[in-house]
Amino acid sequence: MPSAAEMTAMAEKNRETLTQLNQGKQIAAVTADTLKGLLPETLASMKRTDASAERNQAMGVDMTIAESQYQGENDTSIDLTITDIGNMAGAMRMGMTAWTLAQYDRQKDSGYEKTTTFGSFKGVEEFENEGQHGTIRVFVADRFVVELNGNGIPMDALKKALDQIDLKKIAALASGS
Repeated sequence: MPSAAEMTAMAEKNRETLTQLNQGKQIAAVTADTLKGLLPETLASMKRTDASAERNQAMGVDMTIAESQYQGENDTSIDLTITDIGNMAGAMRMGMTAWTLAQYDRQKDSGYEKTTTFGSFKGVEEFENEGQHGTIRVFVADRFVVELNGNGIPMDALKKALDQIDLKKIAALASGS
């Protein structure tokens, strides 16, 4: 088991490597409070029932995640997650955002999955007809992943919920670090 000093040295080495992979820029994830402040009180006429945010700095990686849940009538719900991938680069970044490099449109009897754009941002949408379960993921400003998961609601309602999230405001946070 590595000592605390060895762990600190590994974290610093990882941080240096990530800085190099980010064209020499030291990128700090936004604060948890900042990201949590972007979670709307209501979404698609559903009231927020819970919200949380946390910033994690481990082994040189700096990222922030904010999450909220919204509950509607008849067991309808939406979960919203906004992730600032911060200084992630290389294989770690690819693991979180590989879907942004693809172009596809898969149609099935049970639903569909396709890449698209929302505003000027690359995204993917998935929908299962049974249970009306849908997911939208959008990659904002080459740094933030905004994800909506809807249960019991049509995709059009999930897209309207996405319209309530200020993607341009999220994008502006990328230039602030």
